[in-house]
Amino acid sequence: MVSSELKAIVESVIFASEEEIGSRQIKEIIDSSGLRISVAEIEEAVRDLNDEYRKEGRAFEIMSVAGGFSYATRKDYSRFVGKLYEEKQRKKLSQSAIETLSIIAYKQPITRNEIEFVRGVNVDYIVNSLLERDLITIQGRADSPGRPILYGTTKNFLKVLGLNSLEDLPKLKEINEILKNEEIEGITEADIELFNSVSSGGQASSESEDHQLTLITGEEQTTRDDERTSDAEDEATDAEDEATDDEDEATDDEDEATDDEDEATDDEDEATDDEDEATDDEDEATDDEDEATDDEDEATDDEDETTDDEDETTDAKDETTDAKDETTDAKDETTDAKDETTDAKDETTDAKDETTDTEMQTGAEDDAHGNNEIIKQEGSFEEGVREEERQDTFGQEDREDGYQEPQQ
Repeated sequence: MVSSELKAIVESVIFASEEEIGSRQIKEIIDSSGLRISVAEIEEAVRDLNDEYRKEGRAFEIMSVAGGFSYATRKDYSRFVGKLYEEKQRKKLSQSAIETLSIIAYKQPITRNEIEFVRGVNVDYIVNSLLERDLITIQGRADSPGRPILYGTTKNFLKVLGLNSLEDLPKLKEINEILKNEEIEGITEADIELFNSVSSGGQASSESEDHQLTLITGEEQTTRDDERTSDAEDEATDAEDEATDDEDEATDDEDEATDDEDEATDDEDEATDDEDEATDDEDEATDDEDEATDDEDEATDDEDETTDDEDETTDAKDETTDAKDETTDAKDETTDAKDETTDAKDETTDAKDETTDTEMQTGAEDDAHGNNEIIKQEGSFEEGVREEERQDTFGQEDREDGYQEPQQ
């Protein structure tokens, strides 16, 4: 039994998904979050949730549609919900489109020629319309001559019909039994012939004959018509239908002509596309070459940029060295200027010293000469003194001896 937590997780994932989501996709989401759950547990959780919704009388349920799960309102409330979207509903498919879509659904994959063989009319316009509505898609090409395109139904086809897979389509044998045993309003002889042609396409002839419908006789048809409506109403309806059929036939003719023109245009466009594709291939090759050249240029630019960076670094170093040399030269010039100033001062000092020496020498000579004069003067003075003393001595002696110096 699945836990309440896992059921709540499965419920939240399906509710939050904008499109139908499959069991394996839900498993991957839950496993990636660290929890572990199997596909069987997910399907059991969906069944349990639907049981709970039913018991609680909820207006919605989880449906299996187009191979996944999706929330939808119950069929019981479709007439109310339909009113809500009445203005937004798409235009209904025409009878021809429904017939063509039925043939594709039961005989897919199938080519246009095979569809036209069953219907007996051109189906180009109808096929294009079904492609635009995303009810059918191109499934590839047949191996027959010309390799015609194969068509099949889409996932959207299953969603529109509320089917989980193509296996849920009613079996042709079941439809045949219904048509045989029940009277269905709106079923015409052409519808029965179409059904017989589709149902007998892939079966043996004996088996096909068992499933062919038998049309009612004219008397039985008249009796049933009398029971349903009056002859007058039937004639009026038939007249309106005939007029509508004429209009539809005229429209189909116009559409066929338009389709022929479109087909011719498509052929021209295809040829142009082939030329454009060839041109694109050449352009792509050229772009590859240009890209390779650009890569080489980029590599060269990177090398040049590296070299420029190295040169800039070297230039910066050289500028720094030059600046240092200029600073050193300035210092040397300053030192030389100081040396010259010192030399000038030394020369001035030397000149002063020479002047002083000269003056001192001159003074010394003067002093020496003066001293000589003084000495001479002192000698003369001393000699005079001595002469005087001598004279005094001689005078005294004369006086004592009575000597008188003879005159000279």
